[in-house]
Amino acid sequence: MIQYFGGYEDICINCNAGLFLIKIIKKSDSFWQAKALIQADWFQCEVGFECSVERAIEFSDSLRELLQSGEGEVNFINEDGNFDLNIKLNKRGQVKVGGCACKNMVDKSLVNFDLESGRSELEKFLQDFESYF
Repeated sequence: MIQYFGGYEDICINCNAGLFLIKIIKKSDSFWQAKALIQADWFQCEVGFECSVERAIEFSDSLRELLQSGEGEVNFINEDGNFDLNIKLNKRGQVKVGGCACKNMVDKSLVNFDLESGRSELEKFLQDFESYF
C-alpha cells in the first residue's frame, strides 16, 4: 500500500543560519519518495530523491547510535546517489549538517551545503524521522 502525504509532514533540523528539511511525499512498504530542502542565508535548494525503507532504517539506527555515543559522524546516501547527507556531532553538542544534492548523477548542477545546529535539534529530527516507520 502506498500512502501519499498531501500536506507534507516536515522533518526538520533548524540551523544557526538556515534550515534542513525533509518532506515525505510518498511511502510504501519498500521505498520513500521525498524532497530535501536546504536553506541558508544566501541560497535555497530543493532536491527530490527516493530511498529504500531499509536504507532509511539503517540511517535512523546510525543516528540513534551517534546520539548515544555523544560524538561521531553519520552518512546517508540514497541508492540513486543524488542526495548525500553527512551529520557530525561533537562532545559539546554541536551538530554539523552537510552534504551535496544534485538532480541526477549526470547532471552538472551540484549544490554543496554545510549548516550548523545543536544536539536537541538532532534529537527532535530523529524522533520525527522514526515516526514514519
